[in-house]
Amino acid sequence: MSFRSFRAIHADVLKGMISYRNGFSECAHRRASYGQHAWKLLFNDSCPACQEQNSHQFTDRPDTQFSFRISKFFDGSVTPATPASSWPQEVLMRRQLAAILAIPMLLNGLAMLVAGPLWYETVPGVPDTGPFNPHFVQDIGAAFLVAGLALAARAWRPRYWPAAVAGAGFLAAHGLIHLVLIVSGHAHHAAFDLLAVVLPSALALYSAFPNQGEQHA
Repeated sequence: MSFRSFRAIHADVLKGMISYRNGFSECAHRRASYGQHAWKLLFNDSCPACQEQNSHQFTDRPDTQFSFRISKFFDGSVTPATPASSWPQEVLMRRQLAAILAIPMLLNGLAMLVAGPLWYETVPGVPDTGPFNPHFVQDIGAAFLVAGLALAARAWRPRYWPAAVAGAGFLAAHGLIHLVLIVSGHAHHAAFDLLAVVLPSALALYSAFPNQGEQHA
């Protein structure tokens, strides 16, 4: 009786391991000798019955599952997790800023409407603009009152930001006029105008406009 050499047996074992690792499967429907047997790529060219018979041998393997996940990642079919949006925190900050700015605007508007002469005499730089005009002061007071109410509405409900934008538009135009006077050197109280008029108007405009989250809310 002749026995196969150890080298030949080792070669056959290596061939079987390589075929298994590369996903080749023997077709169970066509039993034949080793030389006549056709090896085909699993889940590619083999018949459906062969696929069903041999699929369980590979789907549960950890390395196969890992390769599947890697391929899914690189072909773009898996969407990476997006970071949590920060727009709710930004909306809260803008609402708080609008609430803070609404207070002086409302008080200033009420003072101009109710106590025009007192407002005219106490606000720095106002007496330098000319004689007191009650009607003109009340008109500007009404504008400040509406702007303050718009900012307050923005602080109350974020969806009211269009009203805040309209009110902040008046404040921004008023602040721009004072900024031109400061730059040109015609402002008698530049520091007061910068801190009490220009800066609040810029902050009001920032707090009034919505961010991306509010625009699509």
